[in-house]
Amino acid sequence: MVLTASAYPGYIFTGWTGDCSGASLTCTLTMSAARSVVANFIAKTDQNITFGPSPSPCSLVDSTGTVSATGGYSGNPVIFTSQTTDKCSLGNSTVSGNTSSVTVSGISAGTCTITANQTGNDNYNPALPKTLSFEVTIGKTLIVSNLNSTRGIINSDQTGISCGNSCTASFCDGSKVMLRATPVTGYQFSGWGGNCYGYGNSCVLTMDAAKSVTGNFEVLNKRRSSWKRALLAK
Repeated sequence: MVLTASAYPGYIFTGWTGDCSGASLTCTLTMSAARSVVANFIAKTDQNITFGPSPSPCSLVDSTGTVSATGGYSGNPVIFTSQTTDKCSLGNSTVSGNTSSVTVSGISAGTCTITANQTGNDNYNPALPKTLSFEVTIGKTLIVSNLNSTRGIINSDQTGISCGNSCTASFCDGSKVMLRATPVTGYQFSGWGGNCYGYGNSCVLTMDAAKSVTGNFEVLNKRRSSWKRALLAK
């Protein structure tokens, strides 16, 4: 006599006990005496998907950010799909353990919705799909002009501004951006213009509107440098 174990959907056959043994789906019995057999089944393990945070500090048109999600332990990656391809598109995914990440590019202003799925296997059920929605916005433009690019460089604490001569970047509405002027040897920063002012090497802007800044460098003058430091200290 051949016994065959067939698991219902969502369950796993784990093996025989009694007059059958092992984990093969079939067991052959010779009925030379009374026999007793138990087939053992357990439920598959559920998987859950948890999204990480939305792109920080915001998601801008014509810029990229990263979205991540942690799934179950089936070994299958979390698969991302953009449900709003007119607002955001997805790039390549990377996997680390049971966490997957994907690059998100803003296309136009509006709500970006991303769905995450994870398939199952012999031991794990497929995860229920999860969605993440966030706003893609048009950033505020910052233009920085370095009037003496051979004498120093101007950078921002956020990615975007690293000037030589002139550079432009968009930042989240209302965000604070620090510009820092760094002279090369033999020169000193001589001051800001536009939406920044003063002689200090740094300037903090609140990007509540489009802004324009100039920065200038001059030959190092110790007397003038001391005078500026005294002025700033007042």
